[in-house]
Amino acid sequence: MQGNTKNTGISTNICVRKIAATIRVVRLVRGLAYGDLVPINARTNISALEREKIDITVDKLIELSTPLKLDPMALIAISTPLGNDETPEAALERARLELDRFRLEGG
Repeated sequence: MQGNTKNTGISTNICVRKIAATIRVVRLVRGLAYGDLVPINARTNISALEREKIDITVDKLIELSTPLKLDPMALIAISTPLGNDETPEAALERARLELDRFRLEGG
């Protein structure tokens, strides 16, 4: 079953898959166990997220970024280009250019 595409045209299943993969890789690279990320009662949620069984909220992404020792924007930058030959640095540069355009528009 495909996820919602709303206004972005991006399947939410694909987004969750990318974020889940990023969290798993960062956790493993940093040698972190589930217990290092969340209280004992929430460990199964991290496991389920990494297996793409549940979605993640922005609040939870921000909460997880602290024990992962990675800024939430860096987590998103790593996740966004997965599977499309773009580097995290290129994703951040693209976002920076869009922010510059938004500022020029008065934002």
